Parts: sequence; structure tokens; C-alpha cells
Amino acid sequence: MAFKEEDIKKSRELSEDFVAYAMMILATTIVVTMVAVPIYEKQKRKACGTVVEKSKDTLFVRNLKDTTRYYTLTRQDHLECIPQYFDYIASGDVLKFYVQSCDGTKIDNIKEINSKDVAKFVRLKREQQRNDSIRSRVLQNQKVK
Repeated sequence: MAFKEEDIKKSRELSEDFVAYAMMILATTIVVTMVAVPIYEKQKRKACGTVVEKSKDTLFVRNLKDTTRYYTLTRQDHLECIPQYFDYIASGDVLKFYVQSCDGTKIDNIKEINSKDVAKFVRLKREQQRNDSIRSRVLQNQKVK
């Protein structure tokens, strides 16, 4: 059984279907990469840090894992918990928060505040809300009679 030189060359060539399939996979990979990379860069990262310094309207937080990295948080940032708790956060308190990957220095959302003063504030706020609800129920019952 002898092989001809032409048969050997044909067996080494890629079929047209294979080349078309490979080009389609390459194009799909490029498109997915162009869409996925910007989405990944906008995702939030978890971080944890201690409040190093507090000025009137700004907190400076140092990352616990990478002590060379600092974050800032201002009173004007549109975060859910900050307007109430900002005055109760002191130097030395531990914050768990999210950071935008693209900027890396601005706190995006605070997840947890480990502070005695904030815990005391939350406890007093809950008692006040409970008292207000009891008072409103009593007033409602008085109006009904």
C-alpha cells in the first residue's frame, strides 16, 4: 500500500468547515471579551478597614489587608446609613464596605460598622421607634372609643 505525495498533502490541509468554525469561535470570544471586561471592572469589591482620622465632613479609612491603601468617605456621599451614623463613627472603628474596582479609593457602600457608639445609637433608635409605635396604637385606640 503506497501513499502518493498528493494524498499526504491533502491529509495535512485543514477542511473549510473547520476553518469557518474556528473563525466563528474567535469572533465570539472577542465579542464576549469586549462586553465582559467593562462589566467586571464595574463590579464592587469587599474591603475592611479602620478609621484612621475623622474630620468634620470626611472619614479616612485604612485597609486592614493592605495598610498602604486608604479610602475616603464624606458626609455628602449618597449612602444609606451614613447620614444617621456619621457623627457616631470615631477613630479606631472598623468598617466593612464595598469599593468600586475602577476607582479604588472611594467607598461605595458600607456593609457593617463595628463601633460601640453606633451600636448604642441603633439601640436607642429602635427603642424610640418601638415607643412611637406603642404611642400611635394607644392614640388610635383612644380615637376609636
